[in-house]
Amino acid sequence: MPEAGVWLTEDKSAVVVVRPCGGNLCAAIQKVNVRVPGGVPRDVKNPDPKLRGRALAGVAILSNVQRSGREWSGGKVYVPRTGSSYSARVKLLAADKLSVQGCVMMICRGEVWSRIK
Repeated sequence: MPEAGVWLTEDKSAVVVVRPCGGNLCAAIQKVNVRVPGGVPRDVKNPDPKLRGRALAGVAILSNVQRSGREWSGGKVYVPRTGSSYSARVKLLAADKLSVQGCVMMICRGEVWSRIK
């Protein structure tokens, strides 16, 4: 699975580990590169009030994304900065570039991550 690895988000705010999970694709935040009061970035925009105090490091942001030809789709992408989840689309653009999008109906927005390792 060439998509597996360690990636830096487009805005460089987080390091994400992408890995296989039961034949699907999953990802979690490994490190947050943003300083906040209190020292630990937390999932403050999560729609579930019980989860708003959890640290962002370790939070799953891609879950159950399934292979669809040369892309991955379905499953969910969670966007901590908005607290929203969307239908996910993931495509390896080059060995060191990964497109990650969240879609609602036919409208998709996303970013390109850069491989760290």
